Amino acid sequence: MQQLELCGVPAAPAIPRPLPMPSPRLLARHGDPGTSHGAAAGAARRHWPHYERILAVMEEARPLGAEQIAARCGIAAYAVRKRLPELQREKLVALHPGERLTSYGRAERLWVKT
Repeated sequence: MQQLELCGVPAAPAIPRPLPMPSPRLLARHGDPGTSHGAAAGAARRHWPHYERILAVMEEARPLGAEQIAARCGIAAYAVRKRLPELQREKLVALHPGERLTSYGRAERLWVKT
């Protein structure tokens, strides 16, 4: 797999094992119209590069906050914060007890790879 750079930040290394793509069912409710399920399937495909990069960064043993993950993988912190609960539903990451302060002085949750 070719390594790309984003805004001068090297891409996270490729994960050696294949990961299951998160289920589009988690992005749309059972009673939603078909168009919502189609949009959810497209979103899951578009978010896949984020999932891979986040999980590659989280290979480290210590817990990380979304801001730390974002800085290491070159993805905006708000995007990382959206992807982490999706990865949690797929049981690929878990919340760690405790918090850390962000660069703005706000508390943020810590995450670990399962």
